[in-house]
Amino acid sequence: MKYTFGIFILIAALSVTTADAYTLSELEFQAASSHPALRAELQKIQGLQGKRLQAGLGPNPVLSYTGVEIGNNGAAGFQGGTISQEIVTADKLRKDQRVVDQEILAAQYDYSVMRLIVIKEVRQAAYEVMLTRRTVDYNEKICEIVKYQLDKSESLYKSGQITLTDIYQIRLEMKNADLELQQSKIAYWKAWKKLAFSVGNPDLPADVMEEVLDDPAEKLEWEDIVAKLNNRSPELARAQTNYLIASAQYHAEVAKQTPNVTVEAGFQYDCASRYTTGLVTVSVPFPLRNKNQGAIAQSRAQICQAQSETESAALALQKRLVDAFMSYKSAYEQLEYFKTNIEPDLQKTLNALQEGNNRGEVSDMQLQAFKKDILTQQKNMLQIKAQIKTSEAEINAFFQ
Repeated sequence: MKYTFGIFILIAALSVTTADAYTLSELEFQAASSHPALRAELQKIQGLQGKRLQAGLGPNPVLSYTGVEIGNNGAAGFQGGTISQEIVTADKLRKDQRVVDQEILAAQYDYSVMRLIVIKEVRQAAYEVMLTRRTVDYNEKICEIVKYQLDKSESLYKSGQITLTDIYQIRLEMKNADLELQQSKIAYWKAWKKLAFSVGNPDLPADVMEEVLDDPAEKLEWEDIVAKLNNRSPELARAQTNYLIASAQYHAEVAKQTPNVTVEAGFQYDCASRYTTGLVTVSVPFPLRNKNQGAIAQSRAQICQAQSETESAALALQKRLVDAFMSYKSAYEQLEYFKTNIEPDLQKTLNALQEGNNRGEVSDMQLQAFKKDILTQQKNMLQIKAQIKTSEAEINAFFQ
């Protein structure tokens, strides 16, 4: 049994996709449209919009009925009623709404952060599906080569060219190859389930996925990524909204130092004398002890706290970004080194072995062993390519 494939030509079954194949963009759209985590963030925003509406509503008027001296001298006494209204001063309602406006902005950034996380998880899960699917195919090819070697060695043993120990070693290698194949099939099934959960659809049927692991990797630079982080990170913007919320809350608390005014007007009818009298009352709390000074001091401290937390969030983001970038950079440099320094030599060696096999100078066993090594190298490089894509997804999740 002869293998005549070229070392760097993809196996057709690995690269062919169908019209019904899942694409990354389709899965991302499905996740962004229906993932429960994103629905929860949208519902949070809707709830805050209701909170804003409520914050801008002033107190209702109060209607009161009064009846006094009922039964005095056999009469119904004084009968009447009042209406009172608390008048909100110092623009408190609008300032309360400004607090909620900043909370809504924060919730919108929370949604953006969650959306980036969901898309990242979909991409990384999809890359794992591509990796495990192709790993299964590589392992199947390795099993075929080992099976050929086993059949060939048994013939050589019968002719006395090798020992029984050689047969045992190849049989053990065959068992190990079969075990690795079975493990890779389990990993492929697991990757599909992880992808389904990442999309937010546990019932997502397994199907063919588009292949992107061999797409050229974009060369990323640290300075460019940091600039994007500072300008386009919703997570950083979310941390900054804590300062806006605290600042708006401070102004709302200061406004509460100005007391509200309550105006009351009414009438009373004296059933005995048949006279009607009116009344007007204006009341204002006298801020003798409670000037809201505690809440003002608290909100002032929260402004300082929010400033510190924003700086801390920026540092934490860059620390996480360093981890993602170095993972990308390591994999990228490994792949470039392989393409530049190892790949050409492997191809030259394969060509030389094939020519030597044609001339009878290299045995089929030697040639197939080297082809098996090539498949192992390709499988290792496939993992590096998947690591590059996974790291790119991790980095892209930092900014919009």
